[in-house]
Amino acid sequence: MTPFSLGMMGMLYAKRRNVPVTASYTTDFVAYLKHYNLALLEKPLWRFFSWFHGHTVANFVASKSSAEQLKEQKIGNIRFWGRGIDCDSFNPERRSEKVRKELGVAEGEKMLLYVGRLAAEKELDVLLSAYEKLRENNTSIKLVMVGDGPYRKNIVERSIEGVILPGYRIGKELQSIYASADVFVFPSSTETYGNVILEAMASGLPVVATCSGGVKENLLHDFNGLAHITGDSADMAEKISLLTGNEALRERMGENARHFTLNKSWKRIHEELFQIFEKLIKKTENFSSEKFSA
Repeated sequence: MTPFSLGMMGMLYAKRRNVPVTASYTTDFVAYLKHYNLALLEKPLWRFFSWFHGHTVANFVASKSSAEQLKEQKIGNIRFWGRGIDCDSFNPERRSEKVRKELGVAEGEKMLLYVGRLAAEKELDVLLSAYEKLRENNTSIKLVMVGDGPYRKNIVERSIEGVILPGYRIGKELQSIYASADVFVFPSSTETYGNVILEAMASGLPVVATCSGGVKENLLHDFNGLAHITGDSADMAEKISLLTGNEALRERMGENARHFTLNKSWKRIHEELFQIFEKLIKKTENFSSEKFSA
């Protein structure tokens, strides 16, 4: 699941014991570099990924965009491992006025929700700027940002009225927070898939996000949400305003979002994965690894 640390140890273990290896490309680390002024490391990092993934019998990706990325870098043996959602756990029925009140959202206010790591590569400055634009004309909107990370300090320092930081949440508590929101907002363009998009949709929320990377697999513009221009806070604010100001539109897209996720069960996803594993096992019964060298 990772090409670093534990992943490297797993690779070494397998090679020494002549066992075939599969890997999953789940994080677009290269895209993160620009957010930390490390763009010069792009080529060396891709060379490392090419070397690492070149020792596998299969490289799993969750989206077509990730597959294209690997193909561009001449990385082969690509297989699709989709992502699913438990639609019983993430469910509109978990909506709770009590949860909204505990978060600090008053009756009649609209609740925007972000769930994810609080980090620069998530492009949260775009979301915060969009929210500030919205607050100029409508102060009855709150932005709840669930999660933690190094960017939390920046958010606190900006001290934007109406931004709520409840920290990291999991399980039923998180599921209730999802269902209790009105619109899910997600500015990141570096996702290899974006599971939180499915969690929000299953909870009956329309989504406003940039339609790039793995998010494109699930965000259908003007059906289960609205796509905003990548990096454009004004456009994001406009799209959010369309949903918060039009209850009929918001409900229609929320219902579409819920319906969309009902066909994405983990059972179906894992059945497909196990079939791939079975084929790989048969194919590699007489596996003979090459000498493991850098």
